[in-house]
Amino acid sequence: IVGARAINLVSRGVDARIDTPFHLPSEVCIGCGACAAICPTGSIQLKYTEDKVEIKPFNTVVDLRKCVSCGKHLASEEQLSLVSGKLGRLGGLVLLCGDCKRQKESVALADGARFLKNT
Repeated sequence: IVGARAINLVSRGVDARIDTPFHLPSEVCIGCGACAAICPTGSIQLKYTEDKVEIKPFNTVVDLRKCVSCGKHLASEEQLSLVSGKLGRLGGLVLLCGDCKRQKESVALADGARFLKNT
């Protein structure tokens, strides 16, 4: 996900700062939070609301999708689409939150153990 080029270095010298092109909300931001995770000063913040995430100070707002199992907010449509494409046939797993993935996997493991026990 890193490498979307949603933000850039603007100006030079002591005036240099990280910002979106022309200080407008980024059109290529997918709301992944990679910029906030690697920001050495902590000045990039993700503000989550009911169904959106806002990336400050860039004023970029991205809608969040819900887990198809429990309805918990998960990630942006763009982020899920990108990751799903990279995972290929396993891409459907990105539509589940971490808790639901673990539950689904534990049920599958238990079913497999029962199958092996009965053979």
